[in-house]
This record gives sequence, C-alpha cells and structure tokens, in this order.
Amino acid sequence: MKESANDIEVLTQQLREVAEEQAVNEKERKKLERLEEDVGEFYRKEARLFDDFLSTWQRDSRMRHFLVEQQRSCRREQALTWENIEERREMLQKERRQLQEKETEFFTKRRTLTEAGKPQ
Repeated sequence: MKESANDIEVLTQQLREVAEEQAVNEKERKKLERLEEDVGEFYRKEARLFDDFLSTWQRDSRMRHFLVEQQRSCRREQALTWENIEERREMLQKERRQLQEKETEFFTKRRTLTEAGKPQ
C-alpha cells in the first residue's frame, strides 16, 4: 500500500512537470505566432519598397537590373525564413502531441494505482 502511494506521488510530480513543459510549449507557440505576424508585415513592407524603387528607376536599366537582383535575393532569404518558421512550428506541434500523450499515460497509470489501492 505504501509503495502504491509512493508511485502515485511520483506520477503526480511527473504530471506537474508535464504541465510546466506544456506551459512553456504554449508560450513558445504564441511567441512564434507573433513572429510570423511580424515577419509577414516586414516582407509586405519590403515588397512595397521594391515596387516603389522599381517604378522610380524604371528608365535606368542598370539600376533596374540591380534592384531586380536584390529583390530576388531578398525573396530567397524570405523563403528560407518561412521554411525555418514552418520547421519550428512543426517541431512545437510534435512536442505538444508528445506531452499530451505523456500526460494521458501518467493520468491513466495514476488512476489505475488509485483504484487498485481503494478497498473493495
């Protein structure tokens, strides 16, 4: 009986730890959402800026060529940034699922031990 109570306490502590990890994960996911919004706004402003530059320099072919090349370079960087953000989002979602599975497992074990320790 004492061993069962000890096991229940261990599982309760593990559940607390999982809850803390879930809170950190949720905080990271919210932070990533804000980052996505900020990055999106930055890239929209960047696109408008390039449009303005290109319309201003439309008659100077060398400058226009330079700006187009810069714009392409920025778009490549943008694609890498979005790819990194997507990888981070997927990693956080995977971690969230794993924590939920752990939580379910610990709850189930604790309930089983609690029910086994009850007098019939």
